[in-house]
Amino acid sequence: METLKQLSRAREFKGPSPAFTAIQLIYAVILIGSSAVMGRKRLTSQLGLGEGTVRTMLARLVSWELAFSTREGLRLTQKGVDLYQFLTKTITELKRVEFEMPWTAPHNYGVVVKDAADRVSTGVEERDEAVRNGASAAMVLTYLADGLHMPRVSNLSVERPDFAEKVIKFFTPSENDVILITGADDEAKARYSALAAAVKLVVGKA
Repeated sequence: METLKQLSRAREFKGPSPAFTAIQLIYAVILIGSSAVMGRKRLTSQLGLGEGTVRTMLARLVSWELAFSTREGLRLTQKGVDLYQFLTKTITELKRVEFEMPWTAPHNYGVVVKDAADRVSTGVEERDEAVRNGASAAMVLTYLADGLHMPRVSNLSVERPDFAEKVIKFFTPSENDVILITGADDEAKARYSALAAAVKLVVGKA
């Protein structure tokens, strides 16, 4: 989708308020779209950003005709709804990982990108994107007919079956899905970096 490509290409938006990233703006669309109406305070809390920053973000969304404000709260325009539906059809809801990861990061989040295994080469591009967005560790996995893979490295279902089983049970992927897991020193970085890797995978070779 062209709108997602345009948003993802803009690395950072600057203004009178503190800067925010394209991924934070995309996440704002997801949050607004997930509710019939989204209050500004609730959105600010869920984004984990300051009120001034969120105000600037909303002005940007309005100027791009992705959202509008009513007395009840924030809503998406039809253009925003189209973007939200594309995102949620392609990328599953971010989940806090509840099993032990092979790194020491205290906060870990994961997401599934549907039917995208054939887009993954080695996973380096997606891991790099996660790191650029705050991750201290990242893992790119593909779920194929013969098990869970770390692309061009190993079949984890064979070499690390216990870990592979935990990943599969937790994320419940379908064949040809990609699972992205990131770790960071705070929750927001873990969440945003996982979404950033997912968006990179979706738009990078679209």
